[in-house]
Amino acid sequence: MLNYSFLTVFAGYFGRECNRFCNETCHHGDGSCDFHSGLCTRCQNGFWGPACNISCAAGCSVCSMEDGACMACAHGHGGVSCEQACGAARCDVERCEIGRAVECTSCPAGYWNSSCDIKCLSDYCESGVCDIRDGHCVECNAGHWDRDCGRECPVQCAQCELVSGKCTTCRQGFYDGDCESTCHVEYCEGYTCDKDSGACASCVAGRWGPNCGNTCPPNCSSCDKTSGQCGTCSIGTYGSSCDQPCPAGCKTGCDMKTGVCVECGNRSFGRFCNKSCDDECDICDKFNGTCIKCSPKKWGFRCQWPCPDSTCSECDVTTGLCLRCNTGHWGPGCTQLCPEGCSVCSMSTGLCEYLSTGGQTGTCKRSFIS
Repeated sequence: MLNYSFLTVFAGYFGRECNRFCNETCHHGDGSCDFHSGLCTRCQNGFWGPACNISCAAGCSVCSMEDGACMACAHGHGGVSCEQACGAARCDVERCEIGRAVECTSCPAGYWNSSCDIKCLSDYCESGVCDIRDGHCVECNAGHWDRDCGRECPVQCAQCELVSGKCTTCRQGFYDGDCESTCHVEYCEGYTCDKDSGACASCVAGRWGPNCGNTCPPNCSSCDKTSGQCGTCSIGTYGSSCDQPCPAGCKTGCDMKTGVCVECGNRSFGRFCNKSCDDECDICDKFNGTCIKCSPKKWGFRCQWPCPDSTCSECDVTTGLCLRCNTGHWGPGCTQLCPEGCSVCSMSTGLCEYLSTGGQTGTCKRSFIS
């Protein structure tokens, strides 16, 4: 006698012989339906009920098998039962999730409410932004105040407080709590003064004092706003009042406190450029006087020696080696003559660079006289 009691139940089937199909809307991932009755134990997403044959509400991707209550929204939906489409409002930032109504959390300029579909209550809201909850301005455009920014600030105010209309910033030339006092801004930098004291915050170049009414000392490029003491001197002067001339040998001015030259002119050296370079030295070190560039045909630390060869027009200040030859000569000691018909040739190769008749060439006769 055959035994029809199966110990193993195959997924998707039910009955004593496991030859009956479960409802196609039962969840196929794990099985399945009841072995005896065929009723679903889990539903596929989007269905509910004992036989999983009832569709979840529109916008709902997963709902309770028992009562169809929405448990997860389909992409692009939100709301209490996922019945609302996300992105339908003109929100800048939107909250779209299950269990609560879809609403805007930030609106574009000029609009308010949960759908951002109502215009702000005023045209004078700063940057067009109003409170998303009631449409009143958060801040006002310059020169306006009140909840709807419909009232103008006093004429001397550049900006006033939103609720009271009290001046917070004064226009140029005014100061004190209500910006009703006039300050002297002729020499105030930017023509503005301190809102409380009326004193210039900073002065234009060359002025100092509370109202910048004092002139800086002569030759003083800028001075302290409070004391009038010079901060920088005009080129060529130094001292606390910039009333002393820099030493005559200074080429580009001197230190404001010490008078030490920034740079010396040719043929002078020392802190104050008051010492002369050696006679045959064109440029010497600013601090120790060591020669950097000698007069033509001289070399040595004091340019005291002539270049070794008379045909050498310039030699190294340290070694005496020729750096440049007289016209018509070439070679390490400028002892060799350029080719015939050539006035200037390469110092290293002897190749002609300029013809005796004038003009540059690369086709001179390539013969060298040793």
